[in-house]
Amino acid sequence: MKVLKGLALAAVALVAIAGCKQQVGQEGQDKKAGALEPKEKVELAMHVMSQCPFGVQVENGIAPVLDKLGKALDFKLYFIGDEAEGKLTAMHGENEVKGNMQHVCALKHEPDKYMKLILCQNKNMREIPNNFDACAAEAKLDAAKVKACFEGEEGKALLKASYQVSKEKGARGSPTIFLAGERYQGGRQENDFLRAICGKYKTEKPEVCKNIPEPKKIDVTVLTDKRCKECAPDRIVSQLKNMFPGLNPKTVEYDTPEGKALYAEVAAKGIKLLPAFLFAPIVTEDPGYSQVQRFVQDAGQYKALQIGAKFDPTAEICDNSADDDGNGKADCDDPTCAGKVVCRKETKNLLEVFVMSQCPFGVKALNTMKEVLAAFDKKIDFKVLHRGRDRARAVQGAPRPGRGRREHPPALRDQVLRQGLQVHGLHPLPERGHPLQGVAEVREGRDRRQEDRGVLRG
Repeated sequence: MKVLKGLALAAVALVAIAGCKQQVGQEGQDKKAGALEPKEKVELAMHVMSQCPFGVQVENGIAPVLDKLGKALDFKLYFIGDEAEGKLTAMHGENEVKGNMQHVCALKHEPDKYMKLILCQNKNMREIPNNFDACAAEAKLDAAKVKACFEGEEGKALLKASYQVSKEKGARGSPTIFLAGERYQGGRQENDFLRAICGKYKTEKPEVCKNIPEPKKIDVTVLTDKRCKECAPDRIVSQLKNMFPGLNPKTVEYDTPEGKALYAEVAAKGIKLLPAFLFAPIVTEDPGYSQVQRFVQDAGQYKALQIGAKFDPTAEICDNSADDDGNGKADCDDPTCAGKVVCRKETKNLLEVFVMSQCPFGVKALNTMKEVLAAFDKKIDFKVLHRGRDRARAVQGAPRPGRGRREHPPALRDQVLRQGLQVHGLHPLPERGHPLQGVAEVREGRDRRQEDRGVLRG
């Protein structure tokens, strides 16, 4: 009997030891991830599009955070799209629908490896979904299981449900992020996410939260002119803070002695239009600099961020009842104001629409015009004008369409001619891919929140 009791106690001891080892192993993993069986979890929900460069950016930024916070972060990933006539759609086309479906299927069937797949595909997002096989192999996930999902009805159901969550949250632009239930507008680098998430813990913070470096202080001088109605520098500054959490902005008005002197200094370096965003050289040491580097120009002691500024403080302003350039002629009487919208003479029954053939909003506008023209008994002189870029870096004489090669003027021309409309001319557009493009276009009266082409948003 004593022997049996001894064996029973030994068995219990072995189970206890095995259990402790397993628990220690799990704790070790959690400790490695910055959390010991967390007392509290913080929820972070991202709504993205698989081929949106800014959705890709936040996925890349959050991935190392997931590893560091482990179970202490309740991370959720949703996709943005729509459904038309029973078919799932996406902003960037059919390939994005397939990419979204691949990712929701990986999320369900490979919850521990899905992010490795996404990060791999993100390296060349324009190849999504065609880079699935290679990236599935790199991520070492069960490709057959995930493929069966996204090639079948399950993938459609999962993506439809994901779209629905995004709609219910009002997430139209990629990325739309919610942290602890609140809209997140902060930075998108690893430490930005860590800092924001750690600030939401109400009890004991994960260990990794104690070692987050403070953001580098980045001085930026904003040279602007209060006469400029469209400059909106504050809006751009708030967006820049998404990239540079340590941003320290200083605003200088052109009509002050300091402003005049600063303008003369940077104008000699080619910065002649306002608002001008003049960074201290230390900006090159900040992680956020990689997002704007290709749009930065050296301007003496400054790094000037090119944002597509248009206001010339030395030129005539065409609607302020003042002779701004000192030539004795004010407003529309000044020859430099000829052709400006404010000085145009009214042309009755003329309607001009500027569109891009692959912009869903442009397509919607054109589709509704048939009914409008019919209502006016076709007495409107209706013209469709194609928006594109015509810049020095393009092939000489060849306009550059807003959405790439697929949107050359003939594409639009063919489309509208089928509707009995006519295409006229070109109109310049800010350079695609600029992190502040969305902000600039809002100033032009165009809401880019749905597509959200910016590291900055929208």
